[in-house]
Amino acid sequence: MEFPEEEVIEGLFYLQNHAIERLAERDLFKTTGLSTIRVKYSGFVTDNVTSENSQRLQIKLSDTTGLNLKETIAALVETSPERLKIICSGRVLRDNEILENQNVKNGSQIMVLALVVDKDKHQVHFVFLFIAIL
Repeated sequence: MEFPEEEVIEGLFYLQNHAIERLAERDLFKTTGLSTIRVKYSGFVTDNVTSENSQRLQIKLSDTTGLNLKETIAALVETSPERLKIICSGRVLRDNEILENQNVKNGSQIMVLALVVDKDKHQVHFVFLFIAIL
């Protein structure tokens, strides 16, 4: 199996940059307590959110409730927090509890389910957002 040298170099450069970013995010967590969250979108086709883009959030797990996180994500995707469910380690995060108390840790994987109603067709669709806390 042969790969063009340019593609191999490009892939290695991408991996190197990703590793450096993750190290910087871990250092930030150690020094400030801020966790970096990567939000990846799937199924959204709006002006500000597409399936190709992703965003990063920084939060303090010890100060943020499930509702705070839900409101932050809802603002990013321009929907109401009531339409979102956030799942971590197979459990739905509770709105009124601190994330740290719900076993959300730096580096956890989080899935956000968005319930979207199509007003024209009166259909309900589930949309998945994947979040990684690094």
